[in-house]
Amino acid sequence: MARAASATAPTRAARPYIPFLDAMRVIAIIAVLGIHAIAPAYTADTVDWPTALLRSALGPAVPVFVMMSGALNLTEGAHRRGTAAFLRTRFLRLLPAALAWSAMYMLVVQPLLWGTELTGKGLIRQAIRADAAPHLYFLWVVLGLSLLSPVLAPFVERSAGHAYALAAAGVAWTPLTAVAAGLLDQADAPMDLLPGSILTFFLPYVGYYVLGYALVTHPPSRSIGWACAAVFPLLVAVCAWEILHPGEAPPLLDSALVMSYFSPLLTAMSVVLFVAAASLGMSWRVGDGGRRLLRPLASASFGVYLVHMVFVAELRTWFPALESEALGPNLVVWALAVVLSFALMLVWIRIPGLRRFV
Repeated sequence: MARAASATAPTRAARPYIPFLDAMRVIAIIAVLGIHAIAPAYTADTVDWPTALLRSALGPAVPVFVMMSGALNLTEGAHRRGTAAFLRTRFLRLLPAALAWSAMYMLVVQPLLWGTELTGKGLIRQAIRADAAPHLYFLWVVLGLSLLSPVLAPFVERSAGHAYALAAAGVAWTPLTAVAAGLLDQADAPMDLLPGSILTFFLPYVGYYVLGYALVTHPPSRSIGWACAAVFPLLVAVCAWEILHPGEAPPLLDSALVMSYFSPLLTAMSVVLFVAAASLGMSWRVGDGGRRLLRPLASASFGVYLVHMVFVAELRTWFPALESEALGPNLVVWALAVVLSFALMLVWIRIPGLRRFV
């Protein structure tokens, strides 16, 4: 009888595959590579409209990746085995990667590939500020947000209202702080109001983190999504104008338009883009072939983020013609860095012992 009852007991339905989550991770990582790859064109003395528009469109990449992290880490399923299990799983993956790759860039990549002279004080500064490479800080952003997740998850799971209210407060706090810092600079009383160490990098991103969960779990209507999709190009154009005309707007407006992950303009761009993507993309479905393509790419995306700066820098050494401030050669660097980084990591994640570091 027991066997018969077991055979007829209902089983939990398999969770449907949502390709949007994997696709956005891959797209966000490719966009981050683009930001770093076209940096010589974007930071040149003379920037043209195509470069400014492209750099502006890529600007939301990091906030979008943070929102994707929140969408994955604040769900009930992520915490079903309890807080200790969640933190153990996250930290056993993230902390070794953060320490290993920070050491790699500080002690191997910098002196051997980039010719950086190492000093004791410099290493201490780099360890605390995570600036041995321009992307390492993000490891500590994700670690800090993971530590907060068990506190945030029970609150945002109560209702859509709870999730959106907390997200709105967090998203608003960061750009207001950035504007205040900009006004202090213009008043000749500079003060660093935003955190800048491995212990505090995550604080300005809490709003994005919660918003990602809210938008994926309770997506807005498709009409709102289409409206946001129409607004996004307009915001990109405004951002490009600011890149081409820095300091020409009135002081308060200039502080709001500056290209920064914490500025009101880039915050608005990031939110509008993710609202459009979530409301229009969460219903998207793919077949088995699409799943077999997206899942490995998404699994490799974190490793791609970690290794890509080596390729972005070294490609210009291997191919001197790519050392240019023109946009074209830098687009080639972007494409090659994407292909090489994903090729390496698709192999790396299959090697036992190495996977834990990506």
